[in-house]
Amino acid sequence: MDTTRLAEVAYKLFEKFRPDIPEGKKGWGAEGTLSIDEIRKMAKLFFQHCT
Repeated sequence: MDTTRLAEVAYKLFEKFRPDIPEGKKGWGAEGTLSIDEIRKMAKLFFQHCT
């Protein structure tokens, strides 16, 4: 996979598991909840797709 495609895939994965930011907050400094289970699920799907 070339670096451009890797960056596209990585960002799409990030969009799926990034923490939800509470309403009224914004920016990288806002606290949110990160779902480790969601990351695991997305990683499993990603690796199944790649093999």
